[in-house]
Amino acid sequence: MPFKNYIIEVIMKYAKLIMIPMMIICGTLSANSGLAVDVNLYSGADDADIGTAEIVWAINRGELGFVKTYEVWTDTLDFSIEVKAGGETVLADTIRRIVDMPRGEMISESFLLFDNYIAELPINRAYVLNFGLHDLGSYEVFEISETFWMPSFEGPMALSGLALLGEVEETSEPGLFLRNGYRMLPNPSGVFGVNFPALYYYLEVYRDEGISGNIRSRWIIHDTEELVVAESEWENIETSASELFLLNGLDVAGLSPGKYFLTVEVGSEGVATPLSARKSFLLPEARVFADMGEIEDIEQEYKYIQYFLSKSEKDLFEKLTVDGEAEFIRRFWEDNDPTPETPENEYRQDIIERWHTANYAFDESGRTELNGWKTERGRIYIKFGKPNSIERNPIEIDRNPYEIWEYYKLEGGSEFVFADVRGISQWRLIHSTYPGEIYNPKWEETIVNPQSTIKPTTNE
Repeated sequence: MPFKNYIIEVIMKYAKLIMIPMMIICGTLSANSGLAVDVNLYSGADDADIGTAEIVWAINRGELGFVKTYEVWTDTLDFSIEVKAGGETVLADTIRRIVDMPRGEMISESFLLFDNYIAELPINRAYVLNFGLHDLGSYEVFEISETFWMPSFEGPMALSGLALLGEVEETSEPGLFLRNGYRMLPNPSGVFGVNFPALYYYLEVYRDEGISGNIRSRWIIHDTEELVVAESEWENIETSASELFLLNGLDVAGLSPGKYFLTVEVGSEGVATPLSARKSFLLPEARVFADMGEIEDIEQEYKYIQYFLSKSEKDLFEKLTVDGEAEFIRRFWEDNDPTPETPENEYRQDIIERWHTANYAFDESGRTELNGWKTERGRIYIKFGKPNSIERNPIEIDRNPYEIWEYYKLEGGSEFVFADVRGISQWRLIHSTYPGEIYNPKWEETIVNPQSTIKPTTNE
């Protein structure tokens, strides 16, 4: 019998998912990075002694090592899946995914890649999942182990495992994460919050053919001390279906940071005791800036922002009094604050982090007095952030070392070429496709022959 759908208090937040073969790319759903894995458990389709384990995972694209092939950046990912029971391997498989990103694709580095694997396993057994990711582009290996129990789904009534979701979309289109007419993007990290305020859950209910009365359901959120922090009233659902599912959305952004447990209880006419499914989730600490108050170190604050100012703005700043300089800087941060209604200025925090990273990473003073922020690599890093890719080329007999930085989103895809032209650890920007920067399509000759007479132009 087809599943019947009951949606209670759903906060629909439809996502436009970008599809590639057997993998989904989606914007950052949480603050997590690296690899996250979860296991969702369902009744088997045909055999009562077999359950279905949906292994879902997400990997932050910024963690991957892309390799440039012509005008396309590509990475090859090998996923290894091993399931053990009682120390014995009951499933072992390896799948390969190839991720291509054409130059200029409008995707930021913080996007997550989602995928899944379906395993059919005997019920009433404990399992250990050993999950691995081998990134062939960077040679890095990510490994995670998870334990889970595959329950029996028999009896007057039974529940599937509780699946936590990030996005929900009703669709008839084919693709990953489709179940009962919905594309349900998982959140295997279990991290929710400001960037991901809606927690969706999915739960299947299985009843014997003889149980046909109405059901009732409610949800409860506990903290780590098992204190109830939020709960719903019992919701009565008129149905005679033997198989149905609950799809619900909860706004959890108002909860304090910390770990919580979501419990969904389901009762049915003809079943004496309600059943429950439970899973933990996390709300991370939000970064909050203290009020800026008086700007005391005007010189340092100006260093943070000077690469973002026009010539006229710099000329104006030089004519201001000390109080005027402080007000100028304050207004710059306020004008660029993406969320002025909150005490946090994410833009300021990001620029300051970039500045200090650049000052150390690109220092050319020998660490006597850090000057990385003054270098051309430092300037580009502060202005545009971490590149999506860096191609490093060491010194060779016939050429000096150079680096090619790629920003996929910047002006539809921009390239910056830096070289230690004189071989004395002083890197210079010798070519860029970004408007307003130095443009020299014959830059390779400059590296081979430091005395090159080729004159670069400005890329307008």
